[in-house]
Amino acid sequence: MSSSAPRHNSVSLLLIALIAAALAILALLVPSVRAAMSREAPPVTAVTMRIAPVSAQTPDDCPELTGARLNRATTAVLGTFQFNSAGVANFTAQHWFRGGPADLVRVTSTTPVDLEQALAAAKLDSGQVLLASRSGEVLLCGETAPYSAGQAAKFYSVFEQSGTPSASPSS
Repeated sequence: MSSSAPRHNSVSLLLIALIAAALAILALLVPSVRAAMSREAPPVTAVTMRIAPVSAQTPDDCPELTGARLNRATTAVLGTFQFNSAGVANFTAQHWFRGGPADLVRVTSTTPVDLEQALAAAKLDSGQVLLASRSGEVLLCGETAPYSAGQAAKFYSVFEQSGTPSASPSS
């Protein structure tokens, strides 16, 4: 019987040592786990543009878009329409040609109704779009339009000189 007592003590000491080691490791991990859990997502950045009411300018009155006219844009971005709420249309920026960078492009107008009408008239109220603006005003004379390979090629040739754009990501 005397041989089992030392064995019992050594097992107890081993268990105590393992528990102490586990507690020490846990104590080291708790601050980093708390820090990881409390991290907030990085703030969303945004660029705001203004679109003129429909009656102010119609794309039909515009001459064909040239590289020189497109090059006057101070901001140019490929984005995807997300939603229109409370008089602000949000586009997720996918690729900045000029200006930016920001996560979102917010487009406003004089009133929420003017915004809805302007977006619909310019066909910017769904899917991917190529947005161009000068001093915060959306350019509507062919510079801003729904995504097309031809329009994207103009953006790439004017802003990036890379020649051929890649295919449109899925809408």
